[in-house]
Amino acid sequence: MPGTHRPHCPDVIYPSVSSSRPGVFKNPEMLFVCAIVVVILIVYIATMPPTIYWGDGIELSTSAYFLGIPHPTGYPLYTLWGKLFASFPVGDVGWRMHLSSVVLAVVASVILYFLLRLIATHLFPRGSFPAEAYVSSVCTAFALAFAFSRTVWRLGTIAEVYALYVFLLIAIIYCFSLYLLCGKIKHLLILFFLVVVSLLHHIMTFTALPFLLLALGHFFFTGRWSRKKLLILPMLFFLLFSALVILLYHPIRAHTHPPINWGNPSSLKNLLWVISGGEFKQFYFLQYPAGHPLSVQTILPYIKMRLISIYSWLLSEFFDLTSFGLKGRLIFIVLLLAVGAGGLLTLFARGFLFALALLGQGVLSLAIIFLYGIYDIEDYFISIIPSLIVLLFTGTVMLQNICETYIVRRKLNHLNWLFLVIPLVMLFHNFSANDRHLDYTTRTYAERIFASLPPNAIIITAGDNDIYPLWYLQLVEGCRADVLVFGGNFIYSPWYNAFFFNRELNGRTFHIEQRPISTEESFYHDLAQWIIEPNIRKFPVFTTRRSPFLEMSYRVKPVATVLTPAECRQTNARFLPPLYLYRIVPTK
Repeated sequence: MPGTHRPHCPDVIYPSVSSSRPGVFKNPEMLFVCAIVVVILIVYIATMPPTIYWGDGIELSTSAYFLGIPHPTGYPLYTLWGKLFASFPVGDVGWRMHLSSVVLAVVASVILYFLLRLIATHLFPRGSFPAEAYVSSVCTAFALAFAFSRTVWRLGTIAEVYALYVFLLIAIIYCFSLYLLCGKIKHLLILFFLVVVSLLHHIMTFTALPFLLLALGHFFFTGRWSRKKLLILPMLFFLLFSALVILLYHPIRAHTHPPINWGNPSSLKNLLWVISGGEFKQFYFLQYPAGHPLSVQTILPYIKMRLISIYSWLLSEFFDLTSFGLKGRLIFIVLLLAVGAGGLLTLFARGFLFALALLGQGVLSLAIIFLYGIYDIEDYFISIIPSLIVLLFTGTVMLQNICETYIVRRKLNHLNWLFLVIPLVMLFHNFSANDRHLDYTTRTYAERIFASLPPNAIIITAGDNDIYPLWYLQLVEGCRADVLVFGGNFIYSPWYNAFFFNRELNGRTFHIEQRPISTEESFYHDLAQWIIEPNIRKFPVFTTRRSPFLEMSYRVKPVATVLTPAECRQTNARFLPPLYLYRIVPTK
């Protein structure tokens, strides 16, 4: 980064610049970076699950292992990244995929450190940090605070798409800062490419658009028009099409019929359905409950529920405040928001475009959280954390400068080391909620189901958390190939036929038909007529779902308890599958 002589760094963007170079490549600086990497690696690896863990990560792991196509939007970038780790000869595939998220979370924390370093060096008055170690200690503290926040820690230690998302988001913010600081075209091009690639990865990357739009607006609409501004257009189009090449992964792999082929995007229609998130469009735009139109009767309870979830998230994200009274909780939230607001005002005063982009990213994140009616919306809160950390960091340094200037009237930089207490306290508070190093419940669940099934059985699953572990054990580890695992929730999905392209049905038949779900009774009627009835007198049929509508036509007998109440209490999973296995028997 430039020092005192900055011909390419306009003061209108960053008016206050330290006279000393940040010293990124100096040994003291790298000691702090190495400390961040080592500490996070040790903590994350020590607490991540030893094998597959509840949630979409099981399906994502299975898909990455075979280079398949997971649920929409297909996540080609994550699948290719996961394939690198799924091939490692250490641990099982589930553990390797968790490790892939750990690596991304560690790199994201390091980039965040350099982003904070950039802000501290170029947005605060000269002399705010007389010694390099002081500013590095504060940046290290907040980078570790990011890593030890409950959501980042949870999603950074399991196989999920959010670690890659937050890595790309922080990289986008960092490139945006470098562009504002130096005004170089290479930073703008890298920013553009990262945003496009991120948009192909996850819907939440729409929240990063303010960074790109403000950077493009600043480039094209400030200063005089020149040939350089015109020449960048073909470069942007080239980068756009280069990023879109990633989408070719879907039709190419779909034509090979991999074991996981969600949506079967071998045709243009199916491809558009997958990359647009067609499976989840029923949850868009406040359709709560899912698929129901917006009305006054649904909107008010929905908004109340979202506000409660945000309030609960703020109370538990950084410190466990469950034992505090209502007054203590409110004081904490007010202080947190006050420091963040102070940081935002400071950024507006010293780096207007940067502050505007951060604010836009936060507003869009909250908009998606409110407009997207899925039940596990807590994962989406990860999009707020990087910007929140930046604001809290800026607000904290601003408060320290005010205290030094107007109260004690001397520098207190030696106290910056005390900021390292913050991530230590967070580590202590959030450890139990994220410690899964002995959690084998997911594998145990699937193994018990397969152990309870007779040869050539059919098992009809209820949802994601019971079918994904069975897919993993059967496809990745070759367990019980004689069993037909059928997702009952896919009977209205026409693409599900292609899922069985390379599998031996051995006389087992089923029917799949696309139609809207009207009632629970009609669903179980179709499930019985299309799946159960054609097979029940030839093969043993089991299920993890039980319903009075199913028992109207069949006897549904409990066979085994596949997860005990004690095991449910031991796991940190937020959502668990049905705990019992049933056999479906004809009444006559």
